Amino acid sequence: AEVHLVTGPSSVKPPRVTSLVYVETTEEMRKAVLEKFPAMDISVMAAAVSDYAPMKRFPKKIKKRGGGKGLSLELRETPDILKELIQKKTDEQVIVGFCAETGDLLENAIKKMKKKPVDIMVCNDVTIEGAGFEVDTNKIIILYSKGNEAEELPLLSKVELGLEIMKRVSGLFHGEISSLV
Repeated sequence: AEVHLVTGPSSVKPPRVTSLVYVETTEEMRKAVLEKFPAMDISVMAAAVSDYAPMKRFPKKIKKRGGGKGLSLELRETPDILKELIQKKTDEQVIVGFCAETGDLLENAIKKMKKKPVDIMVCNDVTIEGAGFEVDTNKIIILYSKGNEAEELPLLSKVELGLEIMKRVSGLFHGEISSLV
């Protein structure tokens, strides 16, 4: 497969890919993803992009002013890249979204799926021991847009989960999802 990776700052070494684009801001990621998207058969949107950003960007560190005074920052919503892709998606494309939650996983994931009807939504509760960020394992629920199905996978390594997700994507892409589940 030709794999094109758009990534933000990470401690994880990127794999060998066809093309690699490094970004720092949500807007940079949006621009890079929208540029690549029309040529993609499958888009896996796993980045944990911030929902908000400061209204004003400071070129240097903000120093303490002393006296125990607080600091207020005005925030603005960042673009919803996944939502934009869904609006541009063709019938031949498959989009995989991700949903990291801290409680009420299935309820929140179903709400997100209704707002952002991707082909597959990979959901996890990042508060579960051995799951989420900064560990090599995860426990997920996969939601499918067709048939409103949900499939729970056990705690597995992230490499194993990646392979399981791609099996399901491949089956969906080829219209054979039931033979892979």
